[in-house]
This record gives sequence, C-alpha cells and structure tokens, in this order.
Amino acid sequence: MAVVLSKKSERGSNSQVDPGEIGGLNPDKAYAELLQEVRVAQTGVQFLLGFLMTFAFSPRFETLSEAQTYQYVATLITAFSAAACLTAPAPFHRVVFRHGLRSQLLAVSNRMAIVGLALLMIAMSSAMLLIVTMAMGSDASRIIASATFSGIIWLWFGMPMWHRLRYGKRLPVGGAAEAARANSPSRPKGAGRAPGE
Repeated sequence: MAVVLSKKSERGSNSQVDPGEIGGLNPDKAYAELLQEVRVAQTGVQFLLGFLMTFAFSPRFETLSEAQTYQYVATLITAFSAAACLTAPAPFHRVVFRHGLRSQLLAVSNRMAIVGLALLMIAMSSAMLLIVTMAMGSDASRIIASATFSGIIWLWFGMPMWHRLRYGKRLPVGGAAEAARANSPSRPKGAGRAPGE
C-alpha cells in the first residue's frame, strides 16, 4: 500500500501527491467513503426486505389479487437484487485483495452501488404502490407512488447530477494528481523523486 505523501493544509493546497491516487483521491479513502454510503442504503434495503418477507405471512396477503401478487413478487425480487448489488463491494474486495486491482475495485463498486440504489428506488416505489393500493384503491395509489418515485429520482439522482453539471469539474484519471504536481512548490535541486514518480 502506498504511503500517503500529501495532506491538505488549512488553505486547501497540496504539497505532494500520493502516486497511488486515482483521479487525485487516495483509493483507500475513496473505497472507505463508498462503503460508508452503501451502509446507509443497506439499512433501507434491510427494512424493506423485512417488511416484504413478513407481509407474505400476514392475513392481508390472502386478499391480494393475482396482479398484486405478481407485483409483490417483482418487488421482492427487485429488493433482493438491490441488496445483492449494495453488498457486492465487500465480497469483490475480498476476492481481489492484494492483487493490485484498486482501480477496478473502485470502478466496479461504484457501478454496483449506483445499480443497487436504482433497484432500491424501484422496489421502494413498487412497495408504496402495493401498500397504498390496498389502503386507498388504485387511483390514489398511482398518484402517490408516482410522486414517491419522482421524488426519489430527484433526490438521489437528479439533484446530484444538477450540482455535478453546474458546479463540478470532470477530471481525467490522474488529472487532479497532475494538476497538484504542477501547482506544488518545486523541490530543491538534488531532491529525489517521491516513490512511484
């Protein structure tokens, strides 16, 4: 594992850059941040799965129409798929650990997290549709489920993409590291290169 050579000062400038960094971010830190984000989503999946799995054994389950039963099964499969995607980074890390595949680990884990969140959004909206249909009828349930789905799309994907497009900068892999090197104070003559340079 590469030794981190850079730390942000209080003013935000980098003196040197870790040669193992990907896109200017330490891979270990990036992976830890991703896992922390996934833990938050996993709580939602666990809650939803717990509800869905116990609902099948409740007396109300017998009152579902055939279409609602299919919707229930589809929601359950979607929720399980979300759980599988959101937990995928941990086993992936175990399999590729110490094989020099940090960038692949981050890329695959990021994709799995996004797919898992999308599946969780669909499962939550479908569960909302099923529950509200049973409580209030199909007309109200479609409106409420559509509003729920639209709200989740905006909060989870729309708003972050809007901020990313409006305020963010897309740097190529290594771009931030190269920019930090270019802006860092020059080393004294005769100083050796940092490891990995």
